[in-house]
Amino acid sequence: MRFSLFIVGSLLLSFGAWGIPQTQEIGVLPEIIVQEDREETTAEWDKSSVVPTLKLPKKRIEQKNAPNLSEALAGESGVEAQTSCATCGSKRITVNGLRGEHTTILVDGIPLHSAVSSLYGVDAVPLAGVESIEISRGTGASLVAPEAMGGVINIITEAPTKNEVDLDLATGSAQNWLLSGAASDTQLIPKARVFVSGQWNRQGYWDSNKTGVWDVDNNGVSDAPFFSNAGVLSKVMVDVGPRDSVELRYGWQTVGILGGSVDGTRPTTFLEKVELPKFKDNDVNQMYLDDPLKISDSISLVRHEAAGRWRHRIGETSQLQVTSSAAWQKQDSIYFHGYDYRNRDLLVFQDARVVTPITVEHILTVGADARLEQMDSSSTKLYSIKGLPPDDFKFQNAAVFVQDTWSPDWNHEINVAARFDYLNMNWPLQKVGERRVEKGLVSPRIFWKWNPTKTWTSRLSYGRGYRAPLSFFESQHGLSENGFTIGLTEIETAHSIGLSETVNVGSWEWNASVYGSQLHNLAYASAPVDAFSPAQFQNLSSPVNVISSGVSGTYRGASWSCEVSVEDFRLPSQYKRLLPVAAVEQRARVRIDKKLGSQWDFNVSTQVIGPRNLTEYGYDGHYATYESVDSGLGPVDIVKERKNQQAPVYATVDIGTSYRPARDWELSLSVLNATNFTQTGWGDSPLTWNQHGSDPTHFHLDNLHVWGPLRGRVVMFAVKATL
Repeated sequence: MRFSLFIVGSLLLSFGAWGIPQTQEIGVLPEIIVQEDREETTAEWDKSSVVPTLKLPKKRIEQKNAPNLSEALAGESGVEAQTSCATCGSKRITVNGLRGEHTTILVDGIPLHSAVSSLYGVDAVPLAGVESIEISRGTGASLVAPEAMGGVINIITEAPTKNEVDLDLATGSAQNWLLSGAASDTQLIPKARVFVSGQWNRQGYWDSNKTGVWDVDNNGVSDAPFFSNAGVLSKVMVDVGPRDSVELRYGWQTVGILGGSVDGTRPTTFLEKVELPKFKDNDVNQMYLDDPLKISDSISLVRHEAAGRWRHRIGETSQLQVTSSAAWQKQDSIYFHGYDYRNRDLLVFQDARVVTPITVEHILTVGADARLEQMDSSSTKLYSIKGLPPDDFKFQNAAVFVQDTWSPDWNHEINVAARFDYLNMNWPLQKVGERRVEKGLVSPRIFWKWNPTKTWTSRLSYGRGYRAPLSFFESQHGLSENGFTIGLTEIETAHSIGLSETVNVGSWEWNASVYGSQLHNLAYASAPVDAFSPAQFQNLSSPVNVISSGVSGTYRGASWSCEVSVEDFRLPSQYKRLLPVAAVEQRARVRIDKKLGSQWDFNVSTQVIGPRNLTEYGYDGHYATYESVDSGLGPVDIVKERKNQQAPVYATVDIGTSYRPARDWELSLSVLNATNFTQTGWGDSPLTWNQHGSDPTHFHLDNLHVWGPLRGRVVMFAVKATL
């Protein structure tokens, strides 16, 4: 029987609070002895922030050998990195159990990703040049991003503070390669500091021995796609004068994905005629006997990001900050369902604010921001041949906001803010249905940080947010081959309440939290009624309640550290059926870092995922086989033998060690997913005959029966040099 982890956490914190000595200063941890030149590897709660924020330091990210954002965040508290399609590799980063489109990704506090661009764009984000990642949970976590109803992922890029060059090279099994480098300079340009970084990564490769292909059951269809990305980041910080500073940043990113085929066959155009691919005995678990193009998706993505920020000091205590940014993304895709699809997504953001203390206790922030997102798409098969209406949209948003940070005494801090937004959503090329939504919304939030004792911090939060649902494309990994209609009449909104308790007991830091979110007007893609009708993008009429809770503890000692956590996500059945993939419901994790002398480090991390009833997620429409039967009017194909409907308890283990032969050199060896657990190896591949609706004759091949790891064990060796 499941129980609320919050209850357990409250008991732990109550026990700890009664036994806490009252001699330390507020927010000061017990002394931590750190070896010289050793970097922090444990995640840490930001004690200065009124918003509950977990910080992942650079060294921790590096230890994961993560080439992209989704892999860097996998398994962290409150966060899940979901793969919703084993062929095209579409990713979602979820926070607090909400959908991926309810997570806002910021770069240095600037919103550069939308729900559309983040479908494949999260894998475009390179980690070279990233100093840390902040995870803030709950609606209202960001003043400039009220659509962050689940939470905010804030990527902090490195600031040039010294003259240095870093080079990293990692290679491993399954043809994994990761090459990255960074350089910073503080003297090249007068009054300016410069930082440049770059990264290239590849996962998987096809050759005669299939050494880089994830095809555990050897049926001729890959369980996970080939993936590559590359990126460049440049950053300039200029001290214009005693009162002014300017920061300029530009990034270029690219992603390449090829899924399905195991021999490198890449589609160059869409299939003229879509037929059911042939498997032995019509069973997706048996050998694939047909053309590789019938099972292959190809996706390429190119992103450009530019941002500028000007800070001007007004008087002795006030500051004006002006931010401008733009992100342009182009996607080119061919899906094995028989269509091509390309889009260009432009996101422009402007923000201006003044921060000023009005009394000793109050700091006031007043500002305005505006956002424009426009997506244009093209498809020869869908638009030119079939005559379906394009999914182009234009979204405009203008807002004003005010925030007061009140610190009445040493033990309390209260942050109260409100935004008023005017939103205009328009789908100019849709032929039927609702094509425009205009709304004015008020989004309040309040955060209260209280220190009941010198080693106990309590945070209570409430926020109301909104999200503008814009495209059918954001609700699944590809469009419907029969088109879709817009039935949206409302903006998505959410109310969220959160409680986070952090207590230091000796060398342990404990945190217990619970978040409750109520979603209104949830946008979802309804299934078509038959094989010839379009789907519809519409609002859910009833509210959805999601509760996430967890307890975590971190021990920091002189030569070792330990992290433990247990989490629970309560998702209603109606909500589960609208998710693109089965979500994690219970999760436990243990991580140990050990320093061996002055040169060796060792770490091991174990994650256990609880069981799930896959039927609740709509997997009851997933079948392993089909057969031809006589309908009286001729033979028809009907699905049979439903796929596995129960996800088991499973565990993954990551192991790593590093050695420093000299101050500026580091060698490391890591084994990711050391137990080599995959859902295909367990006996349940992601391949499925996917039935739509109640008609057993309406189905096609898909690769979205996903509930566990798709990539097995990877051994990585890395060399890092600092010049």
